[in-house]
Amino acid sequence: QSGHWPSRLYVREGRRMEGRYVFTQQDAQHAEGSARAPAQPQAVAMGDYPFSVHGTYTPEPGCTTGVFGASTRPFQVPYGVMLPKRLNGLLVPVAVSSSHLGFQPIRLEPTWTALGQAAGLAAAQAIRAGDAVRDVDVTRLQRRLHERGAKTFYASDVPPSSPYFAAVQYFGNRGFFQDRYPQAWPWDQWGGEAEEVPGVPVPHQWRTALPRHDVAPEEPITEKRARTWLEKAGVSAEAFGSYDGMTRGAFLDRLYERVGP
Repeated sequence: QSGHWPSRLYVREGRRMEGRYVFTQQDAQHAEGSARAPAQPQAVAMGDYPFSVHGTYTPEPGCTTGVFGASTRPFQVPYGVMLPKRLNGLLVPVAVSSSHLGFQPIRLEPTWTALGQAAGLAAAQAIRAGDAVRDVDVTRLQRRLHERGAKTFYASDVPPSSPYFAAVQYFGNRGFFQDRYPQAWPWDQWGGEAEEVPGVPVPHQWRTALPRHDVAPEEPITEKRARTWLEKAGVSAEAFGSYDGMTRGAFLDRLYERVGP
């Protein structure tokens, strides 16, 4: 019907707005000293895709300007990337506020879909509360997302069906698991850290789940870890009560009941 040409051009990257938060390269690579990307307390979506920048200019055959590729870590996308800096009443889940490199791992349909879901829930929440969208209670929005199985934090061993899902998502966005695995290899070289997928050529972006991103909810809670999390949450041991024999997941779930939305 179209002479074997697509009906419209594929635009890999276009104009974007400047928002209340600008997502950059650093938001998608590992945080200093951690195997994880930086924690985002106001995250409303997450993504997992490498930096994949195509060339923008070919000055001569075999020479392309602008090509850049490097791996990332599963990252969290904060609410502020959808909020225009100087305009109220608008949420932008696609032309998000980001740098050239920051846009690369976000620009996938799964991430845009997640941001679209967050934008819709945020708009409804703002209307019901009589608030401007920039004044939406993001913690409450996160809870509504988690109740629907939406992820704002990546935990390889805690799926939405887990009884600890909401608690792990909430505390993951607040950096409770950043120190579980230190960063011990170059962030842009997976070098066998992720298993290869049968039938997929190497090197390639498709891999099995990235390791060192588990939370181990079924492991017993240690005294040291319990005190660290209580201090981080601002809850005293007396107020929390006994945690003898508790698992990490059960501990987080009770802590979530104390401090969650």
